[in-house]
Amino acid sequence: LEGKVPPPVLKVSAGGIESLKIGATIIPLQPNGAMMINYRGPSSTFPYISAGKILEGTVDPKELAGKIIFLGTSATGLKDLRVSPLDQVYPGVEVHATIVDNILSSEFIRRPDWMPGLEMISIIFWGLLITLLIGWANAWMTIGAALFLGLGILYGSIWTLKNLGIWISPFFPLVVLLLNFSILNMQKFWFSEQKKKFFREAFSKYVSRAVVAQLAKRPE
Repeated sequence: LEGKVPPPVLKVSAGGIESLKIGATIIPLQPNGAMMINYRGPSSTFPYISAGKILEGTVDPKELAGKIIFLGTSATGLKDLRVSPLDQVYPGVEVHATIVDNILSSEFIRRPDWMPGLEMISIIFWGLLITLLIGWANAWMTIGAALFLGLGILYGSIWTLKNLGIWISPFFPLVVLLLNFSILNMQKFWFSEQKKKFFREAFSKYVSRAVVAQLAKRPE
């Protein structure tokens, strides 16, 4: 009918649910239909007014004019407390308020269906890069390079989230970076010790200990 908001439209692709359209607003969703919430801050980011004050009539009507009101609880005993990325004790009613705030402002966190593929490419790329660096550089250079790459992955993810509203998980690239760095350095150390042991055993019968130590330190 003319003048009325059209019914919601759910967009589905081969990978699952993509979005929900309400009027002119498109809400990005995960393949399972979940929405990533763009939290504005810890609990009490949105103003609270006691229901008792409303019933007593002690609240100025101007405080409520033009506002969307959510009726909910924040007491611990009523068991409507949740955990958010910004607060360990977050009232469930404020989750609903945050969702509506995201929809009205159209400030969503997006995770496109091609994101898992990009993360897989990132995992392979960072894994190969740190492998090449460890094979080429000395220990101190690899430590510095690993720290630089790790911070680059972390802050790159944060920058993308803040500026583009797209969530790229840094978890698996960081895990691959850490595992590659640890395993390859241990392997490199083991081979180095085996080489030193070989020189010590091979030359200790023919030359002095000082010469053997120098050969083990600089085998070339």
